[in-house]
Amino acid sequence: MGILVAVAAIAWPTITRSDESVRLRKAADQVQTGLSRARVEAMSSGVSQVFRFEPNSPRYTITPYQDDSVSLDSTAADTSGSSAGQASSQPSGSANSPTGGRSDPANPCQHQIPDGFVFTTAQRSSDSRTAVAESQLNDGSASADAPPVFFYPNGESQDAVITISTDNGRSISITLRGYTGVTHVGEIFFAEGGQK
Repeated sequence: MGILVAVAAIAWPTITRSDESVRLRKAADQVQTGLSRARVEAMSSGVSQVFRFEPNSPRYTITPYQDDSVSLDSTAADTSGSSAGQASSQPSGSANSPTGGRSDPANPCQHQIPDGFVFTTAQRSSDSRTAVAESQLNDGSASADAPPVFFYPNGESQDAVITISTDNGRSISITLRGYTGVTHVGEIFFAEGGQK
């Protein structure tokens, strides 16, 4: 009996790490699905979509975003869906917005990755179109959210890397290629840089 207890004590950390790895990868898959759906929604609806998350929180949102400045500068010929937006600079909620995971019934645009995981960092490329849209989205005020990722009706976005972590420092990154919209979930790694 003592030998069984000793073997179980040795094996338990490996079992829990393995379970955590599976759940961390599922959380990353959920975000990957949300990013893909946001791109498809932008292309099919002709309305830009914006993905945002709160650092050190499991919450994220995917909302429609319509850009006033583009419609003012656009001509009637520019209706092919390649512009950044069409009408109003206010993001609006929609029950038909993309879902990537558990959503808040009071706000169908708000989602959450599983308990025990949080968004930690985001790196995102920027251009003039993104800078203008972001300034309008924030209305000139400081935001606690990570930099938003925009999906435009022509299928483009920005290059971005979004990282999700656990309490013990295990992390995984989701990479988005802006020009093609292709997303990729990387390998699990420790925040110190050592991969496992």
